[in-house]
Amino acid sequence: MNGRTGILGIALAGISFFAHNSYGVDVYSDPAGFITLTIAGTNGSPPGTTSKLSYLGLGMTQFVVKPGRVTSAVTNELVDANAAWATDQFNGANGPHFIEITSGSFAGTIDDIVKTVGSTKKIYTANNLVSLGLPNIVNQTYRIRKHWTIAGVFGAANAAGLAGGGSAATADNLLTFDPTGQKFTTYYYKNTGFGGTGWRASTNASLDVSGTILDPDLGVIIKRKVGPTLLLKLVGQVKLGRTLIPIEPDNNIVANVYPASITLTNSALFTGNPTNGVVGGGSAATADNVLLFDTASQKYITYYYKTTGFGGTGWRVSTNASVDLGTTPIPLGQSFLIKRKASTLPFEWKAPQPFVSP
Repeated sequence: MNGRTGILGIALAGISFFAHNSYGVDVYSDPAGFITLTIAGTNGSPPGTTSKLSYLGLGMTQFVVKPGRVTSAVTNELVDANAAWATDQFNGANGPHFIEITSGSFAGTIDDIVKTVGSTKKIYTANNLVSLGLPNIVNQTYRIRKHWTIAGVFGAANAAGLAGGGSAATADNLLTFDPTGQKFTTYYYKNTGFGGTGWRASTNASLDVSGTILDPDLGVIIKRKVGPTLLLKLVGQVKLGRTLIPIEPDNNIVANVYPASITLTNSALFTGNPTNGVVGGGSAATADNVLLFDTASQKYITYYYKTTGFGGTGWRVSTNASVDLGTTPIPLGQSFLIKRKASTLPFEWKAPQPFVSP
C-alpha cells in the first residue's frame, strides 16, 4: 500500500483506501483522486492558420458501482446469485456501464453491459465471454463501473472550454478511432445554427451525441483550432490490476489506462510471441511500430523492438538502431498509436499495472 501511494501521490489528491466484505468477496476500494489532462492550445495563432493535436488517455475510471462474483455463466449471460440489482440498472436510462473480470487467468477483460435483469440476477454482455475463452469465468470476481461519455468528461455544456462552432469545420474537434473499421469519428460542440446546441458528430448537426461512450482503453484525440492550452481535471478512481486491450491489425490508438507513466520496457508490449505482443524486427520498416505523439513538435516518434542485426536488441527509435530506449515513458493521461504491420493477427495486450496494489 505504501509503495502505491508513493507513486500515485504525485498525480492524485485525496487518495483513500478501505476494505469490506460483500457476498464473500474481499474488496479494496480503488484509490480515488484526479489527474489533469493537458489540451494543447494554438499559442495565439490566428484562427484557421494552425491547429494542435493532443493524444489523451482517460487514466482514471468512474467509481465502482457493484463488485461481486460470477456464480454461473452461459454465452453472454453472467449470473451473480448473491446480487441485488434492479432491471436495467446498468444500461438504458441509467447510462452505459461495463463489467471487468478481476480475478483468474483472464483478469482485466472488459465488456459492455447491454441488459440487466433483477429477477434472475443476470447481466448480459455485448460479447459471448465464454466463447471468447473464459470457460473458467465462474467463481471469478468482477467490478461494474459506469462508462465515461463525452458529456461525462468534457461536460454536457462543454465545461472543458473547447472552441464551439456551427460545424465540425469551425469548431475544435474530438476524434475517436475504431480499430476494427479503421476509421475516425469526429465530434464537436455546436453552439450556433440549425439543429440546436450541444455535442454533435460531424455527420449530423441535430442528433445529440453527448452520451457517446469513451472506452477506457482507447485514446481520444483533440484537435484544437483556436484558443489557449486547456487543463481538464478528470476525477475518479485508479484502475487496479492488469488490463486486456485488444490490438487489431493495422492502426490502433490506445490509452495508458493508469494514472502513472509506463515505459516501453515494462509495458509488456513486446513478449517475443507474435500472438500476444508486437512483432520485432531488424528495423522500423519490418517490425510493428509504437508511435508516441510529441505535443510540442506535433510529430510522431516511431519506436520498435529490435530483434536482429547490428546495434543489439531492445527498444529502438526508427532513427537510431543502437541506443536502447526501453525507459522511454508513455506518460499518464496520454494515448499512443500501435501500428500492427508485421503480422496480420490481432492480439490482446496484457497491460500490466505499473504500481503496487495491496
